[in-house]
Amino acid sequence: MSAPRRSRPLRLRYRVEVRVYDGRDHHPAEVIDLSEEGVFLAMDPPIPIGTGVSFSMPLPGQRLAVRGHVQWTRSLPAGSGAPVGSGVALYDPDGSLAVAVARAIDRIRRGRQ
Repeated sequence: MSAPRRSRPLRLRYRVEVRVYDGRDHHPAEVIDLSEEGVFLAMDPPIPIGTGVSFSMPLPGQRLAVRGHVQWTRSLPAGSGAPVGSGVALYDPDGSLAVAVARAIDRIRRGRQ
């Protein structure tokens, strides 16, 4: 018998400009992908894997204080079609950030229908 499949978190293309703090400097970036577990930050150069980051992200009806760490990066040559940037896993020990993001995703999706 195979292990049960884990459902994927809600994911949404969502674009908003942010300023990301990496513990030393602030960097301009654009959130282009949002889920209950993380975000993709389009930025060049990407912040290195393992780096802790924080930023404030506006969402419909709220502004979230986000903390997390860079889990993966993408550095592709120009013309590849995929943005350069950093995939950030959210730090959410009590689950409240995931709930807030899920609600925001639902509001955004309902607004697009």
